[in-house]
Parts: sequence; C-alpha cells; structure tokens
Amino acid sequence: MKRTLLLIGIFAFTYVAANAQRRVNERDLKGVWKLVIDVDKDEVREEIEDEDNIVAQIFAETITDFAFNIIEKIDIRFEFLPDNRLRVETNAFGETDVEYSEWHINKDGELWISDSDHFNIGDDDEDDFWMFDGKNLVAYEKSHDGRKKNKEVYLTPVQ
Repeated sequence: MKRTLLLIGIFAFTYVAANAQRRVNERDLKGVWKLVIDVDKDEVREEIEDEDNIVAQIFAETITDFAFNIIEKIDIRFEFLPDNRLRVETNAFGETDVEYSEWHINKDGELWISDSDHFNIGDDDEDDFWMFDGKNLVAYEKSHDGRKKNKEVYLTPVQ
C-alpha cells in the first residue's frame, strides 16, 4: 500500500511539474513564432446574450463577428534576433509591415517584450510577460496580488 501511494505521489508531482509554466531561456526563442489570439467565441456570445437591451445585443453581435473575421485575416510573426532585438512582421489584407522592438528575459525567466523603441526593464506601466506552457509562449499579466493570468494570447513556433 505504501509503495502504491508513493508511486501515485511521484506521478502526481511529475504531472504538475510538467504542466507548470516553464522559464524562458534565450536558446528556446530561436526561429519564427506565430501570434495566436484564442478567444472563446461561445463565451463572448453568451455574454452578449445576457445583455437586456436588444439594440445593444444586436450591435455587440455585429461588432464581435466583424472583429473575429479581422483576427482570422491577420498573420503576425515574431523573430527574436541577437542583441535583444525583435522583428515583428504583420501580414494583413495583402499588405506586409515589418517593425522592430526589443525583448528581455528577467531573473524569473519571464520574457518581456517592449512595444516601443525605448525599452525600459522594470517599467511599472508594463505588466505583460510571456512564459512557456508546453511548446507555446503564453501571455500573462501581473495582477495586484501578484498572480499570473492567462490572456488567451500565445506564440507558437512555426515549423
């Protein structure tokens, strides 16, 4: 019985450790990454249906469908370059745009990406970061109580 409980405990620990967020290392960022916005359409529609005002409900449904169609037509790729530079290529509606930004991995293994040309590590206004969850880099937000919340946005490696 003790042996069985020990094996179950080891299995449970291994399962939890394997599914926990993993630190980001520079070597893991090689290659091109595709940005995925994974919004639960059914959940959004349920929230719209809870609206009491029928005009607001119709308007929200129209805007939501329009937004989902746009998201599906935009392709955003990230390439982490040497010297903490980041190449972001956006393909939308037949047009391609390339911008550059910067990235940094902090002591906790969190990947921070700048949204401007002036990247300030530790800036209080910046609270979004990325961590590995399996093979994907998932976006998280630091909340007031310090917990990390999945933002339904992730980067997946391009094969």
